[in-house]
Amino acid sequence: MKAEKANVVVVGSEAFTKAFKIIGVKDVIEVERIGEPVVKEIKSKIKELIENNIRIVFIVENKFLDIVQDLIEETKHSVYPIFISLPGPQEVKTHDPKSYYLNKIKGVLGISIEI
Repeated sequence: MKAEKANVVVVGSEAFTKAFKIIGVKDVIEVERIGEPVVKEIKSKIKELIENNIRIVFIVENKFLDIVQDLIEETKHSVYPIFISLPGPQEVKTHDPKSYYLNKIKGVLGISIEI
């Protein structure tokens, strides 16, 4: 099974989303600061993407996971979307980021993806 690039959204800082953009992910939500208007905007964009058939949401766990916790709860009984939290670039400095993220994704999804 191969994840389609069009069915993935990435939520995080510019440094986090950049790697996903390089591999062809088109739907990214870049967030540098958290505030009430930003939280509403993030949730609104994710809801819109879910309605438009987004299947996988990658999100930085250290900053943004709490923001979408209610969306995760709302969709937890659905097959899609799958929310996958990943550590940001600061957390994986001591590892090869590509290998780290691929292993993390495989552990969550149970499948490998190609980059």
